[in-house]
Amino acid sequence: MFVTDNGWKHSWGGVDVGNGQLFLKATTTSTGALAFLDGSSDWKNYGYSVVTSPGPDSFVFLIARYRDDQNYASCWFSDTQVKIAQKINGFTTTLLSGKNHITSAGSMPSYGIEAENNTIRCFIDRREVASTTISPALGRGGIGVGTWQSQENDATASIFSLEAHDL
Repeated sequence: MFVTDNGWKHSWGGVDVGNGQLFLKATTTSTGALAFLDGSSDWKNYGYSVVTSPGPDSFVFLIARYRDDQNYASCWFSDTQVKIAQKINGFTTTLLSGKNHITSAGSMPSYGIEAENNTIRCFIDRREVASTTISPALGRGGIGVGTWQSQENDATASIFSLEAHDL
């Protein structure tokens, strides 16, 4: 539960902590929002999951191995799609993309990501839905959460809880 920011730092878009949630919203000049957890940059092998309420037609993405805005790996989730991407030195590569075949049990799905050695795994309601290898350049780094949509000022997501664990 998010009562105070507890180290969540704004990267882009609108980020607000309160009322038990981390709220992410695109601004009038952005297509999404991103927050990262300050102090997690030395993490190596870990996983975490979030319970979220994504906005209509919005992606929610979970970031692992976050070094800065130009270097990280991520799992992207929408009602219809799951993908894994990595961003290295500002260049984003989609490593894996496919259909989301899992219908969440409720209106607030649980999304998860694990980073173990050079492998990223994505989860919906604790079921693995995607896995691939990422660049060794992303050997360690922190966590972050974001939302995205192609239209400016539309993407939203409320994050109600986050649970992290070592691997």
